This record gives sequence, structure tokens and C-alpha cells, in this order.
Amino acid sequence: MKPIVKYIEHKPAEHTDRATAWIARVWQSASGKTLYFNDMALKRCSGGDDNHYDLVTGERYWVSGVKKRGSNRHWGGGTILIEQSLAK
Repeated sequence: MKPIVKYIEHKPAEHTDRATAWIARVWQSASGKTLYFNDMALKRCSGGDDNHYDLVTGERYWVSGVKKRGSNRHWGGGTILIEQSLAK
């Protein structure tokens, strides 16, 4: 599997919209429906606030491509952690 760069935002049940987010490399399954990131398997799903869930914990996540204009947050604000090897 070849890594791809994605924006991943945790969407906790409390709907605070200030949860941790990452810009990092992820690995995609052959079908493209599961992403592997930080020892998690994130399965694609449909939803308004989230589009992936952790197969083990059920926690919800918003995953998208990285936007050059910097508007990656899917509502809300908070810290975005950038993988060190991707920071310029």
C-alpha cells in the first residue's frame, strides 16, 4: 500500500467541534473503503458530521483531502497536528 496524505478530525459524541485533528499519511485498503492511521482502521460510512468510524472503538472521524487554503476544519476549531515529515 502506498501512503496518501489526508486530513483526519475526531468527531466525539459530545459534538464539541474542537477535538484533535491531524494532517498525516494514511494507508488505504485495496477496496479504498478502509484507511489505516495511528494504529486505527477507519471504515468509510455516510453521515453529516463524520464519514469514517474506528472499527474497534466505534469513534467517529471526518476524513478529507488536505486543502491548500487552510480551511480543513469540518466545522469548529481546535488544534491540528501536522505530521513532522510533512511540515515545510
